[in-house]
Amino acid sequence: MRWRLSLLCVVAATAVGLTPNTASTAPLLHSVSATFTGGPDTVTSFQCVPVDRPVTCRGTAGGDAAYVGGWAGTSHYDYSFVILPSGSYLVDLVERFQGTVEGCGEGTFIVRTHETISPTGVGSGRWVIAAGGTGDFTGLSGAGRSTAVYALDGSGSGTITGRLICRG
Repeated sequence: MRWRLSLLCVVAATAVGLTPNTASTAPLLHSVSATFTGGPDTVTSFQCVPVDRPVTCRGTAGGDAAYVGGWAGTSHYDYSFVILPSGSYLVDLVERFQGTVEGCGEGTFIVRTHETISPTGVGSGRWVIAAGGTGDFTGLSGAGRSTAVYALDGSGSGTITGRLICRG
């Protein structure tokens, strides 16, 4: 009798689509961590106001980075920055990543990051994946944190950690 009940449960689950193959298409929550190296960066604009006594400076720049770990590949980033009177930087980056994410697949996606960098070059930030991925990253979403150490030319290295929802 017990084996008939088990068989009936398997048949019912198959009829409503609860087979293992169907379950694999459901969104998967993934933790991710990786290390990166990037730069040196190319400054594309720079201006300080007021000109006679720099109080606040603004600019734009860009560069390339390489990632290894659970998020592996390369990227190109462009960013705007503000240098505060304290010597700290506020940075807003838009980065186009191409590569693989462990457990999610491969393709491209856009990452937006807001970062604060101290006068000593130590940075910390928050990142979010923007809509519009390609390949296995169509519908990918996620957010996390970053830490890094930067030189004056923008080169540096650091770590990202976060959570992703893979839709493939």
